[in-house]
Amino acid sequence: MSDALPLPSQPNLEQYKKLAKELQAAYNSGDPPAVRAWAAGWVEKLARLRGVTQITIDVRHGIDAYIDRIMRQWGRLGKGDHGARYALANAQFFIARCHGFESWPKFTRHLEALRRADSSVSKFERAADAIVSGDKAALDNLLAEDPKLAHARSTREHRSTLLHYVSANGVEDFRQKTPSNIVEITKQLLAHGADVNAESEAYGGGATALGLTATSVHPEAAGVQLELLQVLIDHGARIDPIGKGSAIRGCLANGRGLAAEFLATRGARIGL
Repeated sequence: MSDALPLPSQPNLEQYKKLAKELQAAYNSGDPPAVRAWAAGWVEKLARLRGVTQITIDVRHGIDAYIDRIMRQWGRLGKGDHGARYALANAQFFIARCHGFESWPKFTRHLEALRRADSSVSKFERAADAIVSGDKAALDNLLAEDPKLAHARSTREHRSTLLHYVSANGVEDFRQKTPSNIVEITKQLLAHGADVNAESEAYGGGATALGLTATSVHPEAAGVQLELLQVLIDHGARIDPIGKGSAIRGCLANGRGLAAEFLATRGARIGL
C-alpha cells in the first residue's frame, strides 16, 4: 500500500530541512535530471545512515528501487508547471509524503517525538519493528511497560494499530514482512486487548486486520495465512466488511484463492 521510505535510525529534523532546500534548488535549476539525481543522493545517504557499509549488487538493486519509488511519487505529487518557481513548502510536503505522512507538520512532530525514547511514538515504532521481526520478547516488554500500546495508532497516514501490522499489508512496505511466529504474536496482541475489528485508513479506509491478512501475499507465502485468519475469527473478527462488499471478492481480486475458499467455509458472503 505504502511506498514510504524508512527513516534513519536517528532522524534529524535539521537534515530534513536541508534536504528540502536541496530539492527546491534541484527543481528550480531547470535541469530535468536534477530531481532524480537529488533522489539518488537522498537514498544513498539514507542507506549509509541505516548502517549500510558496502554497496553490493543486492543493495544497489534496493537503492534503485527506492529511487524509482521516489520518482513515481514525484510524478504524482511533484511540481508540474516548469515555468514557475518551486516553493520550499512544496519540497517539504513532498518529503513528508515520501515517508508516509500527510503533511510536513505531522512529519516534523513525528521526528521530534522520536527524539524521546519514552514517547508514545517511539514505543509504537519499536513495537511495530518487534512485530515484523518476530521479536516476541521485545513486544512483551513494551506491552507490559505501556498497556495502551495495544490500542495506539501509527502517526503515518494509514493510522494502523499494531494488530494491523500482523497482516503485512496496508502499512509502510518496508514493514510488510511475516515472521514465522506471527500467529503467536497476534495472540499476544489480542491478549493485551487489541481491538480485532479496529479499522485503519489503508486503501481508502475501513481496513481490518482480517481483511488485510486475507488479501496479503506475505502470510500466504510464509504458510501461516489460514492459521492467522482462524485466530482472528476465534477472537471475534468480522469476516465481511460492513457495507463494503464481500471479503471473498477482495481475496480473489488479489489472487488469494486459498483465503477466499477458507473464508467461504467460515460463512463469508459469496455474492459473485
